[in-house]
Amino acid sequence: ITIVDPSSLNLSPLKDREGVFFVSSHEELASILNHIKSIAKMEDQSDSFFYLDSELPRWKKLLVDNHVTENHDRLKDVK
Repeated sequence: ITIVDPSSLNLSPLKDREGVFFVSSHEELASILNHIKSIAKMEDQSDSFFYLDSELPRWKKLLVDNHVTENHDRLKDVK
């Protein structure tokens, strides 16, 4: 369930996903929550939407690259 501003375009990357509900009022939210048990359980789609990797290679690369850059900048200041 995602809250959207009714006066703006819905640019959410989830807008065409099956099983995603958009609400813009407390009435809509209440209606969804009251009927959630009757809504069929959706198949897990996280692998096709999110980049999931338990090894976290992108985070590790970002952290290592940032650490190297910081150390390089510190050495420049010492000279």
